[in-house]
Amino acid sequence: NICGLVFNFQPGDAASNVFLLRCEHWGFLAFGLLLLPILYKYFKTKFSYETLFYFLFLTSITYFFVLTRMHERYLFFGIIFAQLLMMVNKKYWFNLVFFTILYFLNLYRGLFQPDFPVLPDLLRNTVFLNLLAVCYLIILLYNYYYFMFKLKPHEKH
Repeated sequence: NICGLVFNFQPGDAASNVFLLRCEHWGFLAFGLLLLPILYKYFKTKFSYETLFYFLFLTSITYFFVLTRMHERYLFFGIIFAQLLMMVNKKYWFNLVFFTILYFLNLYRGLFQPDFPVLPDLLRNTVFLNLLAVCYLIILLYNYYYFMFKLKPHEKH
């Protein structure tokens, strides 16, 4: 998540202060600021399964990215909602593929089981981890933009 990207994937303390606030408070603030516009957009639009699943997907990948103390298992909800979103519209397949691979790599980084010769070294490489985090950020921003400005379900009257 973003803390790993900012602190170069070194163990850190979420209680440490950065610009007068603790890191975890910055995460709550960022999540709240990112959640408010998508909540507004969701409640402003007419109900559709695509909008519902996209809202849930976007919320789940946003909280995993910006909040501190996130365990690998919390990304699971993003995969569930990505699957449901893809079942509604196949054009969202890349979300499911990326987050499934990311989820596997996150779990593998914690367990290193089964033994794949290349993966442990790759997952200890901070350049690779930073690349994954930047890809996550790009996909998050793309989905956020798409949900807010390109998704055109019927507006409520």
